[in-house]
Amino acid sequence: MTRKDYGLQEKSAMSSDPQRAHEWYLKNRERILVRCKQRYIEKRESILAYNKTRRQKPEHRAHHNLYMRGYKLKNPHRIWSMMTINNHKKEGYAVEFSIDELISFTKNNGSECRYCQQPLSWNNHGVRANSPTLDRINNEKTLSLGNVQILCWRCNLIKGNLPEKNFIDHLSKLMVHFTKDAGETR
Repeated sequence: MTRKDYGLQEKSAMSSDPQRAHEWYLKNRERILVRCKQRYIEKRESILAYNKTRRQKPEHRAHHNLYMRGYKLKNPHRIWSMMTINNHKKEGYAVEFSIDELISFTKNNGSECRYCQQPLSWNNHGVRANSPTLDRINNEKTLSLGNVQILCWRCNLIKGNLPEKNFIDHLSKLMVHFTKDAGETR
């Protein structure tokens, strides 16, 4: 494949003026994309075979793992949102929001746990007490942004499947009980 196959001018004329090269690209974008697609169709088997052998090389895997580690650190809300939605769908929940909507929700409501105000750690590797979790306020099988909240793992574990009102009533009873017990032992 030569530059002329794409209808490109000589390299020196295009590379000396980046603005002109960009304008030319915008003007010829459709033609370039059509030609690239044709080339892919013509050479599909060899491209796929090359990619398969390339992915099997240890240096490619190491590079990919390094890239993904960096991506996860730069995009913790996206990674968490994708995993959370996929896990809930696998468990049979109907999810009425997209990944991008959940990302926006977490960025607006996910800096700390709603119950204990513990700062949430979005870059955890594995589950920790302050790992963010998606909690259903009322335990319906449908997840909507109006029926979910971001809690730390510990509070969500304690809450379990209780509706929010029952959970708060139960905590109030515990506080009364332990406050009464603490006064008697003094």
